Amino acid sequence: MQKPIETLIRTRLTKGLDLRYLQIENQSHLHAGHKAMQGVTHAETHFVLRLWAKEFESLSLVKQQRLVYGLLKDLMPQPIHALSLKIKSELDFSG
Repeated sequence: MQKPIETLIRTRLTKGLDLRYLQIENQSHLHAGHKAMQGVTHAETHFVLRLWAKEFESLSLVKQQRLVYGLLKDLMPQPIHALSLKIKSELDFSG
């Protein structure tokens, strides 16, 4: 199944950050019947991103989030309706 929005997210983050870890979870199917999704014609609207990038090492959590949102800002609020960030240290994703 083609996932153009997920692919776009992955491409933007890969090009914009020195990623050490990235997991993209599409949760759009959990929200398909919700009122806010009426009239939406694409199937990719809700995502959870679990990530760590080299750039995050010297930044506060707020600045880390701003960096990620800055790379994706033109995709919100459409086609991305909701984006949850799970940013942890590189050690949290290893092992």
